[in-house]
Amino acid sequence: MAQGDGDARRSSPAIGRPRSPGPQTTRDPGAGDRKLLALADDFVRAVRGSELDVLTGAEVAGLELLGYADSRLPGVLATLQARVRRSVWNMQVRLPFFAEDPWDELNERSRRAGHNTRLILAESGLVANPLVSSQYPIVRTGPVPLSMILLDESVVVYAGLRATSGHDTIWAASREDWVGLALGVWRSAWQLATPVLEDPDLPPLNRRQFAVACFLAQGLGDDAISRRVGVSRRTVASDVRAVMDLLGAQSRFQAGNKLGSLRPPAGGPV
Repeated sequence: MAQGDGDARRSSPAIGRPRSPGPQTTRDPGAGDRKLLALADDFVRAVRGSELDVLTGAEVAGLELLGYADSRLPGVLATLQARVRRSVWNMQVRLPFFAEDPWDELNERSRRAGHNTRLILAESGLVANPLVSSQYPIVRTGPVPLSMILLDESVVVYAGLRATSGHDTIWAASREDWVGLALGVWRSAWQLATPVLEDPDLPPLNRRQFAVACFLAQGLGDDAISRRVGVSRRTVASDVRAVMDLLGAQSRFQAGNKLGSLRPPAGGPV
């Protein structure tokens, strides 16, 4: 939907300003990390043998191979999300920048439904995609031992064994003991994670500016972006400058190249 010339903010899953370092605590972060890694290892060990059983043709109750981390994944997740009633808790090492943003429909659906939505991203993921806190202002950063999405605290969608194609296998586990292990991983990671933004209502790029960044990455000129977004060419030029500042680009051309480098290769792993 086209935005007006006024500022448009994202209301949920994101830099206004990065958070200032908080007061020192007595918690030993090394101990927290070790506990998290041990919990993640318990989960992986519990499901790995069953993954192999499914891949060799067996049926395992409570475990479903959804597919692979490629361009078809958004459609698979959309089918799962249609069943969500309460919560979507997401933990990822990184979230690539998709100029066409195939995830937007999923995010909007969760927002409209009022789902409890949470996101933890590894620190390296913020560096790999500097636009992520604009797209997801609720993002927290912290240690991420494995990628998973918990739906309603009753189904865990996770990345499993890597296929020979180079894509990770994607699974949905609903068996109670497996979900319990995944919840242990999530809760431990959530305790260690900290918000990226001081104010999620003030992301570095507002909703319209993020859309401009997407169109810039697609190679559109200011006139074409103006028509797509529904604002004046002057406003587009101002928004492009905001994108350039965020990326540390010296020119519009350099910003376009940097955005292009953030996108996953066609046909490559997601």
